[in-house]
Amino acid sequence: MSSPPPYYNTVFVGSTRFIYSDGIFLQPQGNSYIVVVPPIGATVSYLPEGCNPITQDGDQYFDCSGIIYQPYFQDGEIVFQVVYVSQELISEGARENQFSSHHPSGLVLENSEFPP
Repeated sequence: MSSPPPYYNTVFVGSTRFIYSDGIFLQPQGNSYIVVVPPIGATVSYLPEGCNPITQDGDQYFDCSGIIYQPYFQDGEIVFQVVYVSQELISEGARENQFSSHHPSGLVLENSEFPP
């Protein structure tokens, strides 16, 4: 895609910049933007439509098509942090070559407790 979506938020994970829009994470590549695997630790202000609430070990999460977000308060507002990305989503993206292979999350599942 040659430009970011009309409505997006800029999200940083460490010093790496991402564009977030309705559950999709993008990064600039040359003169365009590519879809990348959601980075573990990314914090967003809203979730895409269709997420399902889940509870594990008494904690609330949201499953958004294989991307698990945990809500928490930041500066008095509820925000959502990516805590898990399903292996199926990563594999599917790699097969379709839609995810960057140089993703800073290292394409690893960082929370072996999931899926619930």
